[in-house]
Amino acid sequence: MTETGRLLGSGKEAEVFEYGALALKLYRPAASKASSFREAANLSILERLALPTPKVHAVGEFDGRWGVLMDRAQFLFCRPIRLDGRKSVA
Repeated sequence: MTETGRLLGSGKEAEVFEYGALALKLYRPAASKASSFREAANLSILERLALPTPKVHAVGEFDGRWGVLMDRAQFLFCRPIRLDGRKSVA
């Protein structure tokens, strides 16, 4: 079994850690089991639509917390766009 590595990011509901070559999103203890399965289902839908999204490898309990084991996201940095049609200043 791979050890949980360094913290990659943190938010209101979860923390994301290195997990070998993958990423492990661990939900905070107060979060429900359903949160991790909902995340996995949403990512799977996006993957099926051929949208760039991390592939889910597992959903389960890790160190007493529910989590999603997935590929690390490859971020593309884009210029912001305006919905009113005017040019964005970036």
